[in-house]
Amino acid sequence: MRSTIFRWAAIIMAIISFGIAAYFAGKIYYTEQEYAEGDAVYEEILEQAVVAMPEVPGENPEPEGEAESQIAQEAQKEETDSIVPEIDFAALEAVNEDVVGWLYLPDTVISYPVVQGEDNSYYLKHLVDGSYNANGSLFVDYHNKMDFSDDNTLIYGHHMDSGKMFATLVKYKNQEFYDAHPVAYFLTEEKDYKVEIFSGYVTTHDSDSYLLMAGSREQTIEWMKEMFHNADFFADVTITPEDHIVTFSTCDYEFHDARYVVHGRLVEITEGVSE
Repeated sequence: MRSTIFRWAAIIMAIISFGIAAYFAGKIYYTEQEYAEGDAVYEEILEQAVVAMPEVPGENPEPEGEAESQIAQEAQKEETDSIVPEIDFAALEAVNEDVVGWLYLPDTVISYPVVQGEDNSYYLKHLVDGSYNANGSLFVDYHNKMDFSDDNTLIYGHHMDSGKMFATLVKYKNQEFYDAHPVAYFLTEEKDYKVEIFSGYVTTHDSDSYLLMAGSREQTIEWMKEMFHNADFFADVTITPEDHIVTFSTCDYEFHDARYVVHGRLVEITEGVSE
């Protein structure tokens, strides 16, 4: 009798274990499928909205090592113009009127439309076309003014295991990566900007990195000094209290609820793509 009970208990436990394994296997499959669907949507938007782009994001490997970094630096110094995508904003607005710009970081996967919603929750789980998806979108903090009159404009994106969206940002923990990628570009229908990156570091979700307005001139100076002090890399960029900062933010996993932020100085491009 006792052996029969043990046998049935073993069978029940096996069934439960199988059920749990099947549940998690199904969940993993669904998640991977959802990520793939999100990637497909952004690839389609890339094809529709990018009129001209000499180098397709992701096809060119990001330089690794000191030699490659030095080559990238020398190439950048020799060039007088930086090539950026030509964006069809009418096509983007037909997809979603919340689109406010396009963010491009050369030689990385970051070439995405950027939206601004009515809150900071919706686009965490919705793509630019409005479909529900864990990839979410790159989005500007809904408190920010899109004329960049705030001291700090915040742009959020997920740190995807697939390497998409803002996963690239954590690579700024290495000097070599910064040396090869010192400038990002934020393109809008009215104007184009370059973002001269000067700092990146791990922080908390409620740190002063997320201040939209730093305060008085003296407070702004101290705020900017703190950004430089926290940086994971050295950047030969000069900023003043009159400058406007763009902050890219994504999750980091060094501690619970950690964030990785990358700060850049916003510079309007007045002629072509050079200044």
